[in-house]
Formats: sequence, structure tokens, C-alpha cells
Amino acid sequence: MSGFDLRSEPGADCRIGERATFDASVRWGHNVTLGDDAHIGPGATLYDNVEIGAGTWIGPGCSIGEPTMAFYRDRAAYEGARTRIGASSILRRGTVVNAGTTIGARFQTGPYAAIREETRIGDNCSVGNNCDIQYGVEIGSFTRLHTNVAVGSGTRIGPYVWVHPFVVFTNDRAFPTFLKQEPPVIAPFCSIAVHSTILPGARLGVHTIVGAHTKVGGYVPAYAFMDGSPAENRIDCRKILHKLGGRVVTPYPWIHHVGRDYPWADQPAEKRRIEEWLPDEWREFL
Repeated sequence: MSGFDLRSEPGADCRIGERATFDASVRWGHNVTLGDDAHIGPGATLYDNVEIGAGTWIGPGCSIGEPTMAFYRDRAAYEGARTRIGASSILRRGTVVNAGTTIGARFQTGPYAAIREETRIGDNCSVGNNCDIQYGVEIGSFTRLHTNVAVGSGTRIGPYVWVHPFVVFTNDRAFPTFLKQEPPVIAPFCSIAVHSTILPGARLGVHTIVGAHTKVGGYVPAYAFMDGSPAENRIDCRKILHKLGGRVVTPYPWIHHVGRDYPWADQPAEKRRIEEWLPDEWREFL
């Protein structure tokens, strides 16, 4: 069915959960599913084959299942791939999610985030306002992207990662030829500070800390503190000391200081070990 074959109300092929609500201005595609207690705000568009989880809030002007370039190349043949938004998520005003994207539960966006097709995002993630996530990106659970982050296609970001405003993930060594695309890989527990650039082929080890305005490429060992342009490994971040309120503290690993909303929240801070929360597929980056 055409990606623009939209209706002013849900058709018989749509499934609307109990207590789900939607504004009269919502535009509906075919085969749309709303979970129980979901809400769709004014001016939102739900294209074909969209699935919205229970309790999820879709804000004004959002576009879910947005047609990909394949639609504009051949409208007659186009069929939007299934798009899934997990339960208890919040998509704020103007968020666009392309067809074929899968997003886990308790996801949040800021206004006007854009997420391209074939992207996979885990549970408990957030993507800030005006972020641009290109196609085929993987983002692990509990990862947070702040404002105005740009993620190149194919980038792989593990769980428990912090990405601060205006960070750019690049993926092409010979742009714009696309002859040597090497998306970066960011291991769990990394923290990337403002205005940093992650270069094509970068491999950041577990709990790498990237300083502000840093340009990082190549292989980076676990627990490195990378700073400068080009970046240098200044120190094992576990040796960094800060004086706060008359006492000396070690801020890293940050898992010892941050518990709220994380799965280790009930563990005493001194007993939290990164190794216990590191998925097996990421252990080579430790």
C-alpha cells in the first residue's frame, strides 16, 4: 500500500488498545497497532505497519513509520517495513521515526529528533532534541544522547553510554565517495563530552572518557581518558582525582556514583562492578 494512503481515522485493519486515546487530527496508515493507554497527539502521522507499545505518548506533529527513499523511487512497489516503539515511551513534538526502526521500552526523545530506517535502539534510552540518527545504527539499552548529536549510518553504540551535546560520529574515510565506510564502535560505559568528533573506524574500549572538543580515531583501550585534537590517552581514568567539598574523590568508574534509573541501583556503590553488567558480546573491548 502507498506510504501516503492515509486516513482521517483508524480503519478496520488497525488495532486500538483499551483506554488508548488520539486526537481527531491524527492521520492513519494501514495495519497500525496502539497498545493499551497509548496516546497520539495532534497532527501526528502513523504510517503503515506501525506498532505503538502500551502507555506510550506520541507528541504533536510526530511522524512514525515515515516512508524511506524507496517510496519516492517507486511508489507503487513500496511497502513500509514494520516500525515498533516500545511500551511507556515518550516521543516529543516533531520526532520523526522512519519505517523499519525498532525501539525498546521506556524510550524518550526531545523535540524534533530524527531516527532513520533499520536503526535498533534498546530499552531505557533517550535521544535529545534535534538529534540526527542515520540508518542502520545500533544503540544499546540505558544509553543517553543529549542535544544535537549526529550519528553516522552503521555506528554501533553499546549500553550504558553517555553522549553529550554536539558530538558527531563519522563513518566515511573518503567522503563523499563512500568507498571506505568504517562506522565507529563505542563500547559500554563510555562518556563522550561536548563537541567531540568520533572518526571513521574508531574503536572505543569499555569506559573510555572523551574530553570536550576531542577528535578520536583508531583503537582506544578500556578506561582511557582521551583528550586533544588529535586525541591522546592522558591517563587511566580510574586514577583521576577531584577535590569536592574538602574531600578527594575518584569520579570513575562512574557506576560507583550513578545509580538512579539503572539496574544496579539497589547495589551498594562500592560493590558495583562494570564486569557484572557488561554483555558478553562486548567483553573483547574490556
